[in-house]
Amino acid sequence: MMLKDTTNLRAGDFAELQGARGIDGTLHGDCSDEAVQRLYDRQRKAAQMLNCLTIRERQVMQLVTSGMPNKTVAHRLQLSVKTVEKHRGRLMKKLRLHSMCELFRFWFVLTWDELLQSERQGL
Repeated sequence: MMLKDTTNLRAGDFAELQGARGIDGTLHGDCSDEAVQRLYDRQRKAAQMLNCLTIRERQVMQLVTSGMPNKTVAHRLQLSVKTVEKHRGRLMKKLRLHSMCELFRFWFVLTWDELLQSERQGL
């Protein structure tokens, strides 16, 4: 899933990743090959953007998007709350995100196929 070259990504790339039309259409009605391909393209771009994060920033992102508050993330990673806030702020800046909603959309794009597989298996 990890791609190496992040130099060709622009500020508008994530706006394209967020395209609710593709996500909503694919999951609720438009299951065409074209719609699925759009999601895979968005997932590939999200993976490229993810490469600019440190391992710790990725850990923080994963825990935050699973619904944990900063205090719980700090306890889990054995860090201070301030350190978690700094990692979270840095990852938001690197990914050019401005809200938690955008972070959740980004995480969804990265993991949508895993979510669908676990839903099909009844997990």
